[in-house]
Amino acid sequence: MSSLRFRSLPILLLLSGLFAAAPTVHAAESLAVKNAPLLWRVEGNGIDRDAAPYLFGTIHIPDPRVTQLHPAVEAAFKASTLVLTELKLDLALQAAAAQASLLPAPQSLSAQLTPALRVQLETELKAINSQLRPVMFDRLKPWALATQLALLPIQLKNPGVPALDFQLAQRAEAEGKTNEGLEQLEEQLIIFDRLSQTEQLALLKEALDALAKARKTGDDMVEQLTTAYLRGDEADVQQLLEAFEGDNKALNDKLSKALLDDRNQVMTKRLLQRIKTQPKTRLFVAVGAAHLIGDKSIVALLRQQGYTVTRIER
Repeated sequence: MSSLRFRSLPILLLLSGLFAAAPTVHAAESLAVKNAPLLWRVEGNGIDRDAAPYLFGTIHIPDPRVTQLHPAVEAAFKASTLVLTELKLDLALQAAAAQASLLPAPQSLSAQLTPALRVQLETELKAINSQLRPVMFDRLKPWALATQLALLPIQLKNPGVPALDFQLAQRAEAEGKTNEGLEQLEEQLIIFDRLSQTEQLALLKEALDALAKARKTGDDMVEQLTTAYLRGDEADVQQLLEAFEGDNKALNDKLSKALLDDRNQVMTKRLLQRIKTQPKTRLFVAVGAAHLIGDKSIVALLRQQGYTVTRIER
């Protein structure tokens, strides 16, 4: 996605596994089956035909329409012996991510906000749920709150239900498979922690502006992306992400490069190492869908390396 800029809220649903975990686990009820999964099969370059890896694009939400797998994805998952997610999703990761999102004591988020931004935060939180107050998030780093705001409504609707990625990791463990990560938590965290306070607050402002705009226009960003994802429509997903881009081009471009292009290079390199060193291992690779769409995606990078990567749509 060379033209894809960072959208402070929507893109993280299709990109980062950092906040995929949820505190309590129970099964999500099936409501619908996707029309076409974002699923690819990797072949060629000496790959054992019986161990051809699958790439599955995820969306990091607990919506039952999403967590009910398409039959083709279900078959690919069941056939696998090693499930690779962006991060190794377990309780240790969840605890570490939660701790890393907190400001060091005695710092507080409210102390960093301008009066106008504080009022805007209060307004948007109340719009999500009348019981939400800024003080509930006062220990969070600005970037951490910015990246979680869009998820609050759906988390409140599905309390305790893990996001899709976390459910896949749990299933892998329950079914005797291995779950490992293509990245380390610190590699994702450092992208945000390297942002200056000014940049973090700008990210939060963009997130709040996006929520306010969506509320006024009636455009539900998460629902639109979820619907496009369920259809398996790559073009619509990319178009929606571009439509939700923020106004801070410098920050958007900086984060887009770090969160998409650079990480795609790293994950592709590590995936190829797995393929070459574990040729008989049946891999199921589940990463945010944004990593698999576009001309700088993992799919595109594998094709550049001479692999045949075929979309499975039924």
